[in-house]
Amino acid sequence: MKAFSALIILISCIFMTLAHAGFVVGNGGDALLCKKSLDNPLDGTYALDYILTLTDKAEAEGLSPVSSWKDSSERLQRVLTEKVPTLAPYFKEFTETVFNRDYSKTKVWEPTPFGLRDLEDENITSLIPQNCKTEGKTQLIQAVIREFQNYSGTQRGHIIYKYDPEVVKSLDQKSPLQLSFLMVHEWLWDLSQNVNRNRRINRFLHSQEIETMSSEDVIKSLQGMGLTIPGVQSDLFAEESCQGTRLTMKDLTEHYPQYAVLANWGQIRIERRERQLTCPEGDCVGQWRKPLGPAPVLENFPFFLSPSWDGGPGAFPLKIVSPGYMSSTGRSVRYGSGQIACRFIQDSEQNIECKIMEPEFAYPLLNISGFEVPLEKLPLLKGVLTTECFRLKATSNYDVEYVDFRHRPGESITMGQETVLYLRAAGGMFIKPWPN
Repeated sequence: MKAFSALIILISCIFMTLAHAGFVVGNGGDALLCKKSLDNPLDGTYALDYILTLTDKAEAEGLSPVSSWKDSSERLQRVLTEKVPTLAPYFKEFTETVFNRDYSKTKVWEPTPFGLRDLEDENITSLIPQNCKTEGKTQLIQAVIREFQNYSGTQRGHIIYKYDPEVVKSLDQKSPLQLSFLMVHEWLWDLSQNVNRNRRINRFLHSQEIETMSSEDVIKSLQGMGLTIPGVQSDLFAEESCQGTRLTMKDLTEHYPQYAVLANWGQIRIERRERQLTCPEGDCVGQWRKPLGPAPVLENFPFFLSPSWDGGPGAFPLKIVSPGYMSSTGRSVRYGSGQIACRFIQDSEQNIECKIMEPEFAYPLLNISGFEVPLEKLPLLKGVLTTECFRLKATSNYDVEYVDFRHRPGESITMGQETVLYLRAAGGMFIKPWPN
């Protein structure tokens, strides 16, 4: 009995150690309080990455001055767009979700007004200045904690950021450069799982030197630090790829008051990309990468919009139909039928919500077999319909087994997939000219 009790205590201690070390609760962003000293100019609250990457005791090391996190994030976005354009979308994706509270997004920030527990995951090998210690001990301020799905219980691929709002607010007002170091620290975990590498990259991105270097030299420097640079992504994954005036239900009913077949010829493109979401061991490749195989592009693709305006508030009145597809499956083109059915919604980013009407469309868009999952249980997809194009984006997750010899049979990783269906006609979505 004593042996059994000892085993329970041992297992509990191991679990607590792992949780505190960051294996359960991801990696956190730390700050450090330094007091005025004659030994160095450090005086105030500093990001740990900033302290550990100092190369001499003087602070003036050519870092780009910033007035706020907003100012710094705009500068970094500009630098990445110019120097490492394939990294820019990842930084934009991160900054657009900072302090987001909408749980439908993949990144959610939760304020913790009573502070955060120190994870002790810093992996510190450099000496901390004595004036940044209290009674000889380093006293870190945990500013941000990154929680993964296996700890937070959220949907796979979602990340919860716990943050101390008082620390963040104080840094933004008094030391915005230090807040920027903390934020970039969190972003870099999307790309790299080595904390020492991330610290070097963090300082490099905040330096004035990077602004004077060529794009080729910046990429070589980042690769030399160990960062994997993602490949070029399709322009369709950018929200601004679908230009034109966004339409409303009122627009279409006024322009086409009667039942009509809004026929046209255009181009349909389907692009997919994927990235690893769970990383049980080793480095996590967080960048989007294209799956093997070319993306399908169909030129002169016949389609028409089949409206039925009197279907009621819950109906999907706008159908997107391909006569060629319908005839190839032996079905006749009927009024009101279609492969994708949409309705208009009030949303700041999208204006339509669509559902899949054909099982064959479920797999390429959702990575789900439409023959195994009933169509009525497939998730609704949001998109954009403008006078020039139709764009629909779908996200899904799937598991794949490891093929690496280091892992046991049956172990798997979770991959995230994003698919964009893009439909465009050369003269606009409608043959009848749209009124100005």
